[in-house]
Amino acid sequence: MSESGSETRPLAEGAQRLMREAVQKQQQNGHAQTCVNHWLLALLERHGAMAEALAQGLSAPDLQRYVADQLQRGTIGDPLEQAI
Repeated sequence: MSESGSETRPLAEGAQRLMREAVQKQQQNGHAQTCVNHWLLALLERHGAMAEALAQGLSAPDLQRYVADQLQRGTIGDPLEQAI
């Protein structure tokens, strides 16, 4: 164990895939860092049906289009470590 009492474990394959997809969104849009909207778009594309089941009235395709448009406009959101 580390001094902080937490262990670093490898990410599960699904989490690694989501991470790669978020980084790909960042690179495709020419942004300097991967931020909340990159992660959100990757998550919605992969798990949109689950998001709809969790949030009544949510339309994953509509939200995907909105977030993709925001990314194209340069609205990337906060870096993930600031959003947590």
